[in-house]
Amino acid sequence: MKKISIFLILIIFIVSIIVFIRFANNNREANFKYSEKQLDNKINDENLEEKYDAYDENQEDIKSMLIDNPEELEENEIIYNNLEYKENLLYDLYVPNKINNLNNQALMLFIHGGAWDSGNKTDMDYFCKLFSNLGYITATMEYSFVNDKGTVTFNDILDDISDCMYAIKEKGQELGIDITQAALGGYSAGGHLALLYSYSRADFSPLPLKFVFEEAGPTDFHRDSWSQHDDEFICDAIFRYTGTKITANEFYSDSTEKLINSISPIYYVSNNTIPSILGYGDLDQDVLPIQCEKLKNVLEENKVKYELFNFTNSDHFLYEDIEMQSKVVFKVLQYARKYFGY
Repeated sequence: MKKISIFLILIIFIVSIIVFIRFANNNREANFKYSEKQLDNKINDENLEEKYDAYDENQEDIKSMLIDNPEELEENEIIYNNLEYKENLLYDLYVPNKINNLNNQALMLFIHGGAWDSGNKTDMDYFCKLFSNLGYITATMEYSFVNDKGTVTFNDILDDISDCMYAIKEKGQELGIDITQAALGGYSAGGHLALLYSYSRADFSPLPLKFVFEEAGPTDFHRDSWSQHDDEFICDAIFRYTGTKITANEFYSDSTEKLINSISPIYYVSNNTIPSILGYGDLDQDVLPIQCEKLKNVLEENKVKYELFNFTNSDHFLYEDIEMQSKVVFKVLQYARKYFGY
């Protein structure tokens, strides 16, 4: 009887050890999976993205770059200046010094403003340097300017964007870097071009477009979106942008409607439109708030993911809300992590 009791005690002890080991392993596996989930959520959690008041380490860095020491970005990239992508048109390429993986790299291509007839690629140098400091290949490009003769149209400029991306992709191959995806960014006229290309030509882009980000870009060229200008100004603008002359009496004709739609980003929005980051000044008298509202409405109607940042104290130049600018930059970084995958 005593031997049986000892045997039972031994059996119970062995079973207890087995149960304990299995429990410990399961618990460790569960903790590991939970840690992976936490890491994934830190990058992709939609709720986290909205908690702008709690800056994380990266956002504090960005805030410092934009507000405290904007001129003191570290030289963490190799810059290839004035590369020609077509006759008389150049781009600058910024490649981070340290790229962990030469495959499946992404490009952020910046498009400068200047009313489509002026400006310089160097206007976007700072943002190229900022995002290359954050680990992304960036570039800023020249493009053809519209003129009073109507010989350069928006379609021609969109062709420039395609040609520039082809050239950057080839330059990447020359450097041993496989650039396989992109996002366009721009300000004012450049913002409009970034939207127009991303919404109307995404299916034909040399590099698949993952998202678009822009500030103060016109979204629509219908008469009510430019109520601060007279009819003559509008007619002249449409001629400069499309190469087709119209009169004020033709504003609401079918042919003019088709013409205006062709250069208005809002016209191309569908449920397949790529995610968008938008920034607009509430006091902007160049690109009126109605333009922002029109784009916001059509994105919501088509259930397109977007983020809108209102610069409440700023006009077209967005100078009065620098902290809001840091939030825009941080959101671009979050989108890059999510849609580029790194």
